[in-house]
Amino acid sequence: MTRFLSKATSGLGLLALVGCAGAGSAAGQFLSAPRRVERPWQVLNNTMATTQMRLFAVRTDKAPAIDGRLDDAAWAKAFSVSTFGKTKFRGYTKRPNSARFLYDDKALYIGCTGGITQWADWLARKRPRDGGAWQDDAFEVFVDPGRTKKVYYQFIVNAVGSIQDGKGWNAKYNPDWKVAARHSDKSWMAEIAIPYAALETTAPRKGDVWGINVCRDDKEDKSASSVIPVEVSFHNPKKFAEIEFGGVPGVFLDHFGFDKIVKGENVLRFKALGSGVKGTTVRATVLGADGKAQGAAREAALVAGGETEVPFAAKESGRSRLRLELLKGGKQVGVYELLAVIYEDSLLVLVPGQRDFYRDETSLNLRIDLRLKAEVLHDYRVKVALKRGGKVLRQGTIEVLPGVFTSTKMDISGLALGTYTIEAALTDKAGKSVDQARATINIIRGPFDRG
Repeated sequence: MTRFLSKATSGLGLLALVGCAGAGSAAGQFLSAPRRVERPWQVLNNTMATTQMRLFAVRTDKAPAIDGRLDDAAWAKAFSVSTFGKTKFRGYTKRPNSARFLYDDKALYIGCTGGITQWADWLARKRPRDGGAWQDDAFEVFVDPGRTKKVYYQFIVNAVGSIQDGKGWNAKYNPDWKVAARHSDKSWMAEIAIPYAALETTAPRKGDVWGINVCRDDKEDKSASSVIPVEVSFHNPKKFAEIEFGGVPGVFLDHFGFDKIVKGENVLRFKALGSGVKGTTVRATVLGADGKAQGAAREAALVAGGETEVPFAAKESGRSRLRLELLKGGKQVGVYELLAVIYEDSLLVLVPGQRDFYRDETSLNLRIDLRLKAEVLHDYRVKVALKRGGKVLRQGTIEVLPGVFTSTKMDISGLALGTYTIEAALTDKAGKSVDQARATINIIRGPFDRG
């Protein structure tokens, strides 16, 4: 996206959102009357989320009682993780979520805790098995035995103990497993035992690595988050975290946080845990979209019992990766990877409701989202043009912006097969371009089009 932003307007940006375009049309016009969108899908704010890490299941000689209390001695020795990232990589949730992992020769045990503001009965209700527990405040556990990245199993429990399960998307797969849920005023807990027979496999050996993800459907916060956040759906085994069976590692990272990510110098904060923190350093390398390092790596010594800070410099807008390598005695003892998303350069976001259209379709829904304060919208216009091969075919102007999240319907009737460009320009009262955005659409043959 190209930016034409003067210093005089740089203070206008607040946030940008992207989602599905709304409706509203006026026949025979290139652009329909725009309307305000009240509930956009996704906040495009500068964010960071963990996309690669390794979890650990600790072997226990005595299985915990599945009663929803998480007070067995074994849980105190379990590996735990508290950093949950929101879907669509919208940063880390501030809710006090956590997941703990144990195993023995019979089952994998997972203990989950989800923070709430205050318990209320509407957070979850009793449902039959496979009756939609995910619609309530719930935890979802996904397990991929052997790390196949293809075959996986899903186990869901809501805050009152109702369950849903399946193999991949097959909800008819109903294996035997145990779960108990219990709530207090400020949190609820789920204690889960998944026998290996339910995973159609045998007990793992020490050092084996499986795929796993633990997800929270937070009904009160109206958010979804997981240990490894996802773009759209939790059902993505290629993106699951790794879980190694054995014991707690000498050093691992948790509680990731940041004040704000900007294009330039930043600081990432986290806690280093485990018995081997002393003498371990972290090396932070920023990787661009092409996988190449953006500048020199930065190093910092891990802080035991406190918060470690490591600097990093983001040189590009868009998506980049922050690779964290844990080093001790010259050897790598752990790797984490975080996705950094920077939208700071864009005041205008242009989103077609879809990309492919049949030749006989007459209109498309278009979302125009602005990083402007609502009170200054009357000072701006949005000019929209439909082009092909650099030639302007149609154009129009939204003279009055009803909201920072605006929807309109565009006339695409009579277009020939091919690829087209939609360009939008944010202009001020004097007609000066402040920012520009573009998107492409394809006109394709319909299922019964023989032309």
